[in-house]
Amino acid sequence: MAVIDRQKWDKVYSHPQREFPTAPAALLAHADCLMPGNLLDVACGEGAVSLYMAARDGYPTTAIDISQTGLDRLSVFARDEQLTISTQCLDLDDWQQLSTLGTYQSITLFRYKPSRELLSALICALLPGGRLLFSSFNMQHHHSSGFSQRFCLQPREFVDLTGSKLIAYISSSSAPFTDTYIFEKPQ
Repeated sequence: MAVIDRQKWDKVYSHPQREFPTAPAALLAHADCLMPGNLLDVACGEGAVSLYMAARDGYPTTAIDISQTGLDRLSVFARDEQLTISTQCLDLDDWQQLSTLGTYQSITLFRYKPSRELLSALICALLPGGRLLFSSFNMQHHHSSGFSQRFCLQPREFVDLTGSKLIAYISSSSAPFTDTYIFEKPQ
C-alpha cells in the first residue's frame, strides 16, 4: 500500500504549476491554541500548515509526508520565504516510525483521516502539556461532493481518545465541511 500511496501523491505534487499553498481555515482559526516550541506537521503535503507556522515566531517546524515530491516542493517554498523547515519522508501506515522523531510541544494534522493508533502515537509524541490540532473532512463533505466516505470523519469519532484531554471539538456544517479537534497531553 505504501508504494501505491507514495506514487499517487508524488504524481499529485509533480504538476508544473507552483502555487504557494494556502493555510486551511481551521488552522487560521485555531493556531493560537498551539503551544510555542517545536512543531511537527503530519501529512504535510506541499506544506501549507508548515509554512504558516514556521513564519510565526517560536515554532521551529518539522514536516513529514509520504511524498518526497511534496516535501521537495515544500522545501522550495520555504527557501523562497527564507524559512527553515526540516522534512522527513515517512509512511503514516507505519505509525511506529514516529517514535524516531522525538517529542514536540505542538503537532498538526490536516486533511488526513488517521487511524486511532496513529492519533495515539501522535499524543505520545507530545511533551506534557503539548497540543495536537487535527482537522479533516467530515461526512457532510462526502454528502455534498461525493468524496469517499472512507476518508471522512464520523461525527465525534475521536472525542474519547485515551491519553489526552479534549480541549475543543468543532464540526463545520458549511463548506469545507471539516471536524476539528484540539487535544492536550496531560502534565
